[in-house]
Amino acid sequence: MLSLSRDSARRWLIIWSALMLLCAIFFPIGTWTIDDAVKEIAAINGQGAFGSPVADGPLRAQLSNPSNFSALEEPFAVRENGGVRPGFSPFARFFFQLEDWMSKRMMLIRSAMIAIGLGWLLWYAGFAWGFVLLPLTFYGLAPWEHLPAWLFSLPALYLVFVRDFEKRLYWLLVGAGLGLATAFRIEHGILIAVCLLALLFRKQMGRALLLFVSSAAILGLAILIAGLSEFTLQSQLNRPAGSLGGVDNYLISRLLAIYDLFFACGPAVAVSLAHGGLLFIGLYLLKRGDDIKQISAAAVALALYLAGSFYYIWAHPVPPLGLLTQGSFVTALPWVVLLLLPGETRVAIRRYVLLSLCLGLLMVPLSSGEHWGPRLLLFAVPLMLIALYQSGRAHGRAFAAVLIVTAVQSLSAGALVWARYVETSEHIARTEQRVGSPVICTTRAQCADFAPLWKNSEFFTASTPSELRSLLVQFYEQDLDSAWLHLDAFDSLYVITFPDSKPVWPHKMTIINAGSWYKTMWRLYQLAMNRSAVEWAPLLEEQAARYMADGEHTRALHLQARALELAPDRAEAESNLGLILARLKRYGEAREAVERALLLDPTLAQAQELSKQIEIAEAGSSK
Repeated sequence: MLSLSRDSARRWLIIWSALMLLCAIFFPIGTWTIDDAVKEIAAINGQGAFGSPVADGPLRAQLSNPSNFSALEEPFAVRENGGVRPGFSPFARFFFQLEDWMSKRMMLIRSAMIAIGLGWLLWYAGFAWGFVLLPLTFYGLAPWEHLPAWLFSLPALYLVFVRDFEKRLYWLLVGAGLGLATAFRIEHGILIAVCLLALLFRKQMGRALLLFVSSAAILGLAILIAGLSEFTLQSQLNRPAGSLGGVDNYLISRLLAIYDLFFACGPAVAVSLAHGGLLFIGLYLLKRGDDIKQISAAAVALALYLAGSFYYIWAHPVPPLGLLTQGSFVTALPWVVLLLLPGETRVAIRRYVLLSLCLGLLMVPLSSGEHWGPRLLLFAVPLMLIALYQSGRAHGRAFAAVLIVTAVQSLSAGALVWARYVETSEHIARTEQRVGSPVICTTRAQCADFAPLWKNSEFFTASTPSELRSLLVQFYEQDLDSAWLHLDAFDSLYVITFPDSKPVWPHKMTIINAGSWYKTMWRLYQLAMNRSAVEWAPLLEEQAARYMADGEHTRALHLQARALELAPDRAEAESNLGLILARLKRYGEAREAVERALLLDPTLAQAQELSKQIEIAEAGSSK
């Protein structure tokens, strides 16, 4: 059986610390998630102190279409003229600016040192195995803003639940720590609610007031520094797009986002209220419980509460995302229950609460769960540690099972992070040698994967033949002669779009193998524009029609005139040219174009009607 002594934990902590540092020094430099890549792009390429927004390039909006990538989609991100503002908190983006200043290697080492420091802090505070229970191994390998958030929140939790300080200064520091943690990661605001609930439950109103005022002041200062609109963007990720039912009021949208983050459990407010009611009924009965009937009723209420929590997480179309709205607050509260209950009752339900945590860990899919899974641990485990060590129950088979499950998850995380880092680092290194600007990808996520290349290249998305044709026409308009198309090795987008290689043909095609565990292969085309090919004419006219519909008549005129140069003597094309000129109020030139169209085809109805409209417009303008 696993030895759970303090000395045994110390030996493993030494080994773990050494492994963390070695990993930080020798891991390949890559990107773990698409979200991290977007934060890096926003921090390094963005404008302003916090690196937002990301400005469009001179050709076209970067990361334009298609959609279905939440980190750059409304309501999480805001599209504005000339750029896009990603919805990550400004301090998260600022955190990634350090990467640019310090190098990625130093960021990894710094993150590992924070994780090691937190592990030893837990050990000295009496939570000997805390470094295993907290998923620090995973987060230590990914330089996220969760680590500095933990630096502030964990000591605050320790002061609230472990030490009984009388001085007001300590409670002001607790609030300040939680406020700073929330500035880094808005989800840490949940811990403010948890601590306030604990203090109010103990009737320590003065301490609760100091904690609330201090945390609100620090968080308010952070919002003042960053700006309210910047700071609150991230809250939008915590509600499903379209959940407002057409209501786009600024205040209402934020209030609903907060509701979703803290209280939402299921599709309706009534369901959420019933679910929360089960929790507080169970708490009340356990607090007053002095006979077996009350304790049994409380156990039933809390069991239904936990079952509902896991059901609503798993019923989400993407279960790990369900943890953002249901998992955090709902999963943290059972550990508050353990802290607040009398010792005998706490012992009675200990096994069931430990079982719920193990089920939660095992329920999150490992492949994607190593990104989202720690959100289950993020708020539950610190409180669980305190409860177990306070009650002297951090021993035995149940606790050993939690240690083993979490250790397996951390080891799996290390392997996945390594594989992902190799994937992105080698892919970028091998692509960088061949690619130019602009680069076309099939998805936004694929574009974001190239975060380190954004300084030298412009990225665009096209996932369908029509999007690719439209994009290449715009490059043609800007007198570009070539573009790079980055596709999955089995993607036939180019072949479908230009089966006869006219008017765009592949100057060359390169297969790029990332070489990691995934063995991902990519196909990189360098597309050359055959600018004199007559096949451009219908494509240019199609884009000119789009510009005209959008009111961009000057751009439409340029493309329509170029289409006529490539394929002259076409009555409909001359008529379309006349229409654009008329929209620009260049009536003399418009009339000449219509006359040419009627010479080519006297029966062309649209030209006949346009001729009459031009006469009326000229007569009106001469008055």
